Amino acid sequence: METYLSNKKIESLKSFFKDKDCYLEIMKNLYKTRKGLYSIIEQRPDLKEKVYPQFQTLNNLIGTLLVDDTVEILELLRCSSKGSTS
Repeated sequence: METYLSNKKIESLKSFFKDKDCYLEIMKNLYKTRKGLYSIIEQRPDLKEKVYPQFQTLNNLIGTLLVDDTVEILELLRCSSKGSTS
């Protein structure tokens, strides 16, 4: 499959997600960021036109990065809801 990303960047992504704990931490932070963008959209409808494309892009990225393992997804959701106030 062709991709815009170079092999070097793909390897960099692999090392960024070097283990389950790193993956869960990164995903938890992406979920928090998505929640923050959604809050902005809800509280400031005048900014929706600017913020919604960011929300949509982040949502698509999260969807791409989700693992196929249902147990891990449930753990991710549990972790993201725990730290939703920070």
